[in-house]
This record gives sequence, structure tokens and C-alpha cells, in this order.
Amino acid sequence: SSDVCSSDLAGENKPIFLPQAELYWENETFRALRKGKYKLIQKKSLLTPSYVQLYDLETDPSETNNIAEDKAEELKTLIELADSLHINIPNHPSPFDLAPAEPAN
Repeated sequence: SSDVCSSDLAGENKPIFLPQAELYWENETFRALRKGKYKLIQKKSLLTPSYVQLYDLETDPSETNNIAEDKAEELKTLIELADSLHINIPNHPSPFDLAPAEPAN
């Protein structure tokens, strides 16, 4: 797959560059992951509704069509990758912290 595709923005054919490596960022209640043509946006909060969004930036650079329900396998893979990139910080809990593994008996 190519790392460049085209999009018709405002009547102009402009290239869109798709990164080869993933890009991950988060704050207190949101996180996002960009990998190839996909962008995952996830919100987790105890106070407001949580949600997950998935966009194919190759065909939808304006992020108007959430394909999370249609691409369950890609969504699962990207959430697992985001979980692996998240770092638990002591004394700074995050809704994205994973529960510690149970000790083996």
C-alpha cells in the first residue's frame, strides 16, 4: 500500500500522506491512534458518555463516516495497539489504565 493518496478538497487534488508508523496521543479522557489509513478516537469517562470512532482517512479525510461498527476486526486490533502504547502513571489514574494482571498461582 502506498503512503500517499489523493483527496479532492475544495475542488483541488491534494495529496494526503499516510504515516508508516503509528502515532498515539491521549489526555485525561480522550485518546487517538493513527496507523496507516485508520484513525481511532476513543473517549472514556465516568461523568459523560464514552464512545469509540474509527475513520478510514484514505477514503474519508474529513472524518465524517464513523466505520467502527463495520470494521470490528480493525477496531479491535487498533484498541489493542492503543492499550499497548498507553503507560500507567502512578498516582495519576487514567480511564485507559488496564487492570493489573492477576498473580499466577
